Amino acid sequence: MSEERGLEDRLSDLASVHGEADIAGLLREVLAETSGGDWRQGVQTGSGPADLVCHEYRVIIETKTRGQAEPTWPGSQVDETQFDQVARYMEALQTRLGLGNNRRPWRGFLTDGICWWGWEWRADRPHPILEVQNFRPVLEPAGFRNVVAEYLAPDERRGKPAPPDPLRPLFAPYLKELKEMLLDVETEPFFTTKLELWKQTLRGSGLLGEGSVARAHNFVEHTALVIAARLIVNATDTGVTDVDEDSLVNEVGDGFSAWLVDFPAGRALLNRLAHSVARYDWSAAGRDLLKGLYHDLIDREDRKEFGEYYTPDWLAERLVEKVLMRDTTALDEAIRSCAQSLGLSPNSRAGGGRVRRSSCWTRHVGRGRSCSTWPRWSKVGLDKPTPC
Repeated sequence: MSEERGLEDRLSDLASVHGEADIAGLLREVLAETSGGDWRQGVQTGSGPADLVCHEYRVIIETKTRGQAEPTWPGSQVDETQFDQVARYMEALQTRLGLGNNRRPWRGFLTDGICWWGWEWRADRPHPILEVQNFRPVLEPAGFRNVVAEYLAPDERRGKPAPPDPLRPLFAPYLKELKEMLLDVETEPFFTTKLELWKQTLRGSGLLGEGSVARAHNFVEHTALVIAARLIVNATDTGVTDVDEDSLVNEVGDGFSAWLVDFPAGRALLNRLAHSVARYDWSAAGRDLLKGLYHDLIDREDRKEFGEYYTPDWLAERLVEKVLMRDTTALDEAIRSCAQSLGLSPNSRAGGGRVRRSSCWTRHVGRGRSCSTWPRWSKVGLDKPTPC
């Protein structure tokens, strides 16, 4: 079957189905084919799930049962119209993901597969796309492609896709390569030194006993975890799209993961990994990326030994600098390593406060209730059950 024939059949199906879920599913297939974008169903916007979202083109689509799409009719919440519903999703995504990106404001569409209404977010509210108000495009391949190219997915609006979910397929090939490198580097001083540094770090944090979990393959997994986390956080924080090799080495060239930059094959792998990360808009993930990364890269049985994932100091410090204000109480329900508390301490001292460590600053700091307190600041930690 030719591509156009397949599209023609799907458009014919779209014209005949009536259920909201069927309409959304067929639209996803048709739009993926006509735009090349990554269209996802049931995406959490931060204000409820939208039926279809494409981060590359910054578009949300709310689908309704055939004949039930009308902006002034009731939406999904009490005292809300369908227009209000679309506007709510647009505002949530524009607020969370649209800062500094006015060149590509979010667009929202309401449709039953036949009739379309469209809006674009400008000046803090949705404005009608005049050509897409009770608009009925012809459901044949050439005509529908033109509609997609003009309103739904113009080339000039295309950006990066959201990262995959789960993340393991993206990072697993690099982790496999790292493990294969062990035979070549496991006796090299630059590797053994960093391996011992990692073990000391885990022991000092109370995350490691004298068992067998601190093996070389676990070290390689944690190397991949730390490097991937740094690359993701940096990409989200700076929005930088180009990979500069010198900056890359500086970014990951400290701590126990630095062994990777000490030999040519490691630097080459790091460069390829960075380019893979740079392909995505990580701010569009809408989920806990680092927790997902930890669960994807570290085996379940090993996680039972290590405990819940821990926040590295460099990330805790960045969070403190960007998020916390004075006169703030910070609650962390999984505070085994107290990295956030350590990050908070310099801010407290700068304000003239004094850190008083409570008795929970022990080998398993997360088992205490009050982790540390000081004038004008409060840091509270609660323990969590063993992760699975």
